[in-house]
Amino acid sequence: MNLFWHYARTDAERLGDLAGDFRSDWEEGARCRIAAEYAEVVDRLIAGGDWDEAPSIEAWLPDEYMPKAFYDYWMSDDPDAPPLPEPAPNCPGGASADPG
Repeated sequence: MNLFWHYARTDAERLGDLAGDFRSDWEEGARCRIAAEYAEVVDRLIAGGDWDEAPSIEAWLPDEYMPKAFYDYWMSDDPDAPPLPEPAPNCPGGASADPG
């Protein structure tokens, strides 16, 4: 009997997994790759049109690594939202990076 089974993680759950991976790796190149994958997952969630619950703070990356799309989606209507942080040095795609 096979005791292992596959559990498909939702994209929302994947954000938490990636945030955990990020916190456990201090190498900047790995962190940038994780942040890039995180941004792809955020883009998929937004494109799906039914992302109705913001992830818990534990599922966030540090501000300078968060994708701009995340802030645009969750905080664009908040007049009291703080300004976007500067992106992480040597890591394109951070929160305030120009997507163009």
